[in-house]
Amino acid sequence: MRKIVLVEDNEINAKLIRDFLKFKGYDVIIVASGLDAKEIVLKELPKLILMDIQLFGMSGIEAAKSIKEDPILKNIPIIAVSAFSKEKLEEKDLSEFFIDYVEKPIDFQSFGLKIEKFMV
Repeated sequence: MRKIVLVEDNEINAKLIRDFLKFKGYDVIIVASGLDAKEIVLKELPKLILMDIQLFGMSGIEAAKSIKEDPILKNIPIIAVSAFSKEKLEEKDLSEFFIDYVEKPIDFQSFGLKIEKFMV
């Protein structure tokens, strides 16, 4: 299964990431809201979740916490995607929710390698 759920409320960013991942051969489902993330993840059961941190309505941190609390979903890896620096996010100690981090603007070469690592 090469399915990824991308939780991103910025339409331009979502399309850019989706197009890159589709080019790499992944099936990508875009979710525009943290509020809808858990429902879609439960329906789709992806191999990987990419979660923007700053989402409208419910933050990516809250959405990731909700997903990790579900026994069916808790083992799906979640990668944080954010314009915040990695150091700023490390201050919040998000390691219990996120397995890795991608900083915006995205370096697509290293991003592609990071995704491949989790899609094996």
